[in-house]
Amino acid sequence: MLYTSANGYIFSTSNNSRELEFRFYKEMQEKHIKQFKSDNFYSHGAIMNGYVLFLESLVKDVEKLAEYLNEN
Repeated sequence: MLYTSANGYIFSTSNNSRELEFRFYKEMQEKHIKQFKSDNFYSHGAIMNGYVLFLESLVKDVEKLAEYLNEN
């Protein structure tokens, strides 16, 4: 399983469907979901609290991904 972490906390990961998720503060979660018409992240049928699904179109933009990682 691929993931990024800092100080023992996971900030992004992927699931078996190769979907990417980012962990955001609640305000950032709501902003991201609204702005990009995304959704909460689901893994094995359960909502992963605090994680937001990153759409494929955003995953392809490496510079934008770096910006979002820096917001955490």
